[in-house]
Amino acid sequence: MNNSPSSVNSLLSNLKSTIELLIQFRGDSLTTKYGAIERLRLVILAILTHSLKQNTHDIYEQLWQLIVRLNANSQRYIHLLQDIYHKENIRQSVEQWIDQSVISQCLSQQLSCAEHDNDLFEQYYYRK
Repeated sequence: MNNSPSSVNSLLSNLKSTIELLIQFRGDSLTTKYGAIERLRLVILAILTHSLKQNTHDIYEQLWQLIVRLNANSQRYIHLLQDIYHKENIRQSVEQWIDQSVISQCLSQQLSCAEHDNDLFEQYYYRK
């Protein structure tokens, strides 16, 4: 995966423009009719997979392991993971986690626990 600053800027720019679009056209019709959650999910997936070390054959399996580790110390979020886990379809589990985290506005809280966890970053991501 590309680690160049321009690709990081592009990822963040895509996130910013997607969120600005959501804010500008808020409402249920945007979410359901125009696929706002799906668009936001794609942007978040791109960010989460940027520089991700693939230790398994399936990138979604790797992301699921990361998500579980991010939420392992939170009773609130571990229940969310149990509710959406699909052993036969990890991709669906990852996508539902992103969707539910966005809808319930808790994505940043779940990701914030990684902020000072250098071991987590070293295990799952390549250094810049």
